[in-house]
Amino acid sequence: MAKRFFCSRNGNLKPALQIVALLAAIQAASFLFWFVYALLGFSLNNNPIAANMLLYVALSAVVWLLFTKLNRADASAIGFASGINRLWEGFGLGFAAITLNAALLYAFGGIKPVSVTFDAGIFLMFAYFLLVALFEEAMSRGYIQNALYISTNKPISAICASAAFSMLHFFNPSYSILAAANIFLVGIAFSMMAFKTGSLYAPIGFHWSWNFFQGNIYGIPVSGLSSQVTLITTQRVHDSIFNGGSFGAEGGLFCTLAIACTILYIAVFMKEGPANGELERLKRENTPNPAV
Repeated sequence: MAKRFFCSRNGNLKPALQIVALLAAIQAASFLFWFVYALLGFSLNNNPIAANMLLYVALSAVVWLLFTKLNRADASAIGFASGINRLWEGFGLGFAAITLNAALLYAFGGIKPVSVTFDAGIFLMFAYFLLVALFEEAMSRGYIQNALYISTNKPISAICASAAFSMLHFFNPSYSILAAANIFLVGIAFSMMAFKTGSLYAPIGFHWSWNFFQGNIYGIPVSGLSSQVTLITTQRVHDSIFNGGSFGAEGGLFCTLAIACTILYIAVFMKEGPANGELERLKRENTPNPAV
């Protein structure tokens, strides 16, 4: 009886409990990281970006190891088996989407470019946002979505993973209903990319370029957080439903339009990739045999 309550048909822990285990593991790993960091005499005031980069690497490893262990799967199941070339396809698509968004904001959205200044720290931010994308996609699409897909189907797993992805930003400054909806929609775009290409590389690439160009090139807050290192310094002339106010582009209707164009492109033009074979094996093992 207890096994039926805690385990799925394939004998692995049920998805909801896997997600609880994930949250507990991330909290424990984060606490341990900062405890060791302080024990070694480092301070958050001493290059916090570099410290957070190390944390994202550690947390990505925790997510990957936990998923493979709980599902008794090989290393490829989470979405890193093949298709690394799709990373740059996703990167280009993310660049196109955020550039469209920024162009609309500059032209019609009350965002005014003020100056252009180069800071070598932009290279560190380029690497930083790659690691942010790696961790958030491994957690949201690689772990949560895949764990749910094994026991349900693609639409349900994509919707739930995208809702969880949106809620991750709940405590960001100036989070709003429209911001929540836009982040949910971009999560759906990421889910579509992951299922269509059979890997996490395309959503990681999109996530990476979207954040980097938004915050460090176009000078727009990323999910409510402004960067001190940006090529173009901007001024928000007025707040509106189109520019997202202090939350940034992701809180406005121009972002909704850019994401809608992205979803249309993925559905119509993005080429199918090979399926994630290990994930499909786990799915088959958890599917009841049809009655004979």
